Amino acid sequence: MSNQIPRDWRAQRLADMAKIGSSKRILQSEYVSEGVPFFRSKEVILRSKKQFIRDTLYISKEKFSELKKKFGAPKQDEILVTAVGTIGVIYLIEDLEFYFKDGNLLWIREIDKTVSPSYLAKYLDSDVFQTAIDRIAGGSNQAALTIEKLSELEFNIPLFAEQQKIAAILTAVDDVIESTQAQINKLKDLKTGLMQELLTQGIGHAEFKDSPVGRIPKSWEVMTLSEVTNVIDSLHQTPIFSPTGYPMVRVTDIKSGKVNLKNTVKVDALIFEEFIKKYKPVKNDLLMSRVGK
Repeated sequence: MSNQIPRDWRAQRLADMAKIGSSKRILQSEYVSEGVPFFRSKEVILRSKKQFIRDTLYISKEKFSELKKKFGAPKQDEILVTAVGTIGVIYLIEDLEFYFKDGNLLWIREIDKTVSPSYLAKYLDSDVFQTAIDRIAGGSNQAALTIEKLSELEFNIPLFAEQQKIAAILTAVDDVIESTQAQINKLKDLKTGLMQELLTQGIGHAEFKDSPVGRIPKSWEVMTLSEVTNVIDSLHQTPIFSPTGYPMVRVTDIKSGKVNLKNTVKVDALIFEEFIKKYKPVKNDLLMSRVGK
């Protein structure tokens, strides 16, 4: 995507290095209880994340054989791209027999022998390329990635050996991320269990009593939030924003229990003073979102 690339690299449209299309339509009436797995976008997203698929849909083996003979079927080292809803999820197909839903997924196949499928998949999954996909797809709730739009996007293509090295390095990094994420998930589960135990049973208590919130240590009390603190709401109005001034924190600025002021909107001093008439936030106050996430 950069204007400058190494001398032995080339810039090439996707349409000039692979065939881009989709599948043939499968009607809901053609689903069966067992046979060949039939994937929609959500199943492809799960496969891309190496996650388990529940409630798999199927088409008959006879229908699959008919489609495969007439139009082809997904093969290992071909690529699927989600094209509607969650756009731009990349799935490098494994050694797996399945068919997929037309329209919602784009199918990259017959990839040129000079292009590594792994490199192509990593490139498609890169931040720079995902940004390009968001741009051409429209970036709205009705956004969609079409065959024509995807076909015209350009790739930077090094020599094949270098493609393989790049893909191998990125795959190794992904493996480390996946392993680390698995450990993080285990720690989150451990934390959830510890919180449940510590916040209801405490540490080292032998005597317990019944309460409106369940069994608690005998020495504990049950109090409402208003008995231990003040609950204050902000003004229910949208202020006039300014290019500079005081940060106005919104729900989108709070992530993982922390406030990120990097992209907050700003208000001038007059509006700031109006908003803090009731109370000015200080260190160790708590913020809780009322709507959204």
